[in-house]
Amino acid sequence: MRATSVSRVRTPVWILVLSALLPGCGPGQAPPPEAPAALQPRPSAEQSQDRLSQVVRKRGRAMEIEARGIEHVRPNDHVDLLTVAVDPRTQQPAALTLAQNVVVLARGAEERLWVLVLPEEAEVLALAEHLGELTALLRNPEDVSVEEPRRTTVETLFTGERTKALKRQRHQVIQIIRGVGGGPAYAGAPPAGPPSTERYQDHGVNPWTDTARDRLSTFAADVDTGSYTLSRRKLNEGALPPPEAVRTEEFVNYFRYHDPGPTDGAPFGVALEAAPSPFGQDRVLLRVGVQARRPKARERKPVHLTFLVDTSGSMSSDDKLGLVQRSLRFLVDQLAPGDTVAIATYAGSTQELLPPTGMERRAEIHAAIEGLSAGGSTAMGSGLELAYDLAWRGFARGEVNRVLLLSDGDANVGATRHGDMLRSIQHYADRGVTLSTLGFGDGNYKDDTMEQLADKGNGNYTYVDSFSQAKRVFGQNLMGTLEVVAQDVKLQVEFEPAAVTRYRLLGYENRDIADQDFRDDGVDAGEIGAGHTVTALYELELADTARDWGVVRVRWKEPAVNPTASSRADERAFPILPGVRAASFEAASLDLQRAVMAAGLAEHLRHAPGREDWSLDTLRELARGVARRSKGKATADDDELLGLFEIVAQLEAAQTASVGP
Repeated sequence: MRATSVSRVRTPVWILVLSALLPGCGPGQAPPPEAPAALQPRPSAEQSQDRLSQVVRKRGRAMEIEARGIEHVRPNDHVDLLTVAVDPRTQQPAALTLAQNVVVLARGAEERLWVLVLPEEAEVLALAEHLGELTALLRNPEDVSVEEPRRTTVETLFTGERTKALKRQRHQVIQIIRGVGGGPAYAGAPPAGPPSTERYQDHGVNPWTDTARDRLSTFAADVDTGSYTLSRRKLNEGALPPPEAVRTEEFVNYFRYHDPGPTDGAPFGVALEAAPSPFGQDRVLLRVGVQARRPKARERKPVHLTFLVDTSGSMSSDDKLGLVQRSLRFLVDQLAPGDTVAIATYAGSTQELLPPTGMERRAEIHAAIEGLSAGGSTAMGSGLELAYDLAWRGFARGEVNRVLLLSDGDANVGATRHGDMLRSIQHYADRGVTLSTLGFGDGNYKDDTMEQLADKGNGNYTYVDSFSQAKRVFGQNLMGTLEVVAQDVKLQVEFEPAAVTRYRLLGYENRDIADQDFRDDGVDAGEIGAGHTVTALYELELADTARDWGVVRVRWKEPAVNPTASSRADERAFPILPGVRAASFEAASLDLQRAVMAAGLAEHLRHAPGREDWSLDTLRELARGVARRSKGKATADDDELLGLFEIVAQLEAAQTASVGP
């Protein structure tokens, strides 16, 4: 979450000799004098989107705090300041965002930080620092608008949906924060909100396998990332995700890797690397990376998209339909002449809002998106029927034809039975109209439905927790989101028993394929989009380090309008040689280390057997090292991953403290 496009202003600490917090600076009292000009961030054209609102500039004052997670924080960065407290409604630990989008003025010794805050923020921060620990998380300024005055954080202490529901008196807020220090929860706490109706599917955890008993590991490719972004939202809102919501491969595949693309005309290249495990037990971690080719923008095929928007009553919030509208506006602006968009909605009934429309009428598309509103029950099955009818009317052979379902997944499929709906989706996918799902919101979210629909529709599943995630999906990864370069992609790793004693595949439990079905081309598998990377991570115990470890085989079909069992499939094999292993984990590539950090976080969150072997403290230290060495586009991702480790550590520490010895 590192702020972008900022100049580094290294302000000497001795300049900041100010009264950080004085009596009488609370809400409703006269604001202090404006901070000296030397303390203000240097403005530049590049920083226009990062400037503080006028309110903060006029009322802001410098404050020195002690905070964790500031190893990579520098002057002029923007941070969120958090602590962990016991939610009096549930008696569960929750991360509280005390101040958002705060400018860092200077770094002090060790964990000391000078920040520019509002007086009422300073009051809350001082109390929270006295009673517990603060954490500073680097942020992407795109996540929060700085055009509007920053709200008083006393009134908006809990993040996400809780922000809207919790408007507290100042003395109540103080009692919430005192939960960190074991103080009493305030009296008169409101009753807990409605119980969550979210639904996930537990696919289990891959066990260790003796190579002498089963030397083959076979699974379908997966480029979904919904599990990671959904878990990220929950952590940022101060709650641990349900273990069954965590899929390790989707954590790993969220991150960027730098594997070489194909050089021989194949749709992808394969990279292999390994390193000793940093967690002991004399184990080795093997990364298998499949990198799809990256076509140039001018090579992109025309796309014909049908937006199917859930406008039922459950979507009536800013983080659902509001974010859907903002995401679709951004996507439409990325499209080019020759592309088309159609729009359908479903609630108690279905509605065709826009027939297939070209980009020369972009204003009409935007107007249709602006007119979306929520209300009524949910009939997803009927909505899909209408969306596929629209997609078929605009179908163009040899080009990209895709339905995008945007929903919280809370579906009463109406007159269409669930099994019939899935068969219909598969039927259209076979005819060349694919389906991708984009999930929004929480509380009633149906993760299992959204993932299953995308799987049947030969598309991908993404959860959108912020506008910056929408920009990642529809901006940086647009071609991978829309254009498939390989269908029914299967991977099979054959380990040599004389070299590998045991192995364990981290994740891909719901992508498992029977070994004998690897070359059965009638068995459905996964799809890979342009520029996508599929990464699999194995934990190994070696018997003979000098022998070849085995071979990786990849089998796929070229994209076709109607792939069948008789469609020609290609297969490539890649030997796993002893030379792929680095001398130490620290000497391995950042790609391997990043994959291990992501997998370790997932394994910890889903309570995988043996997770105690992957020490959370060790993972955090390794994540700090990766973030220090990270460069380029991966920097923000690595900082974000480190921030999630810090949140998990605080939540679990508070959970342990609330339970007691």
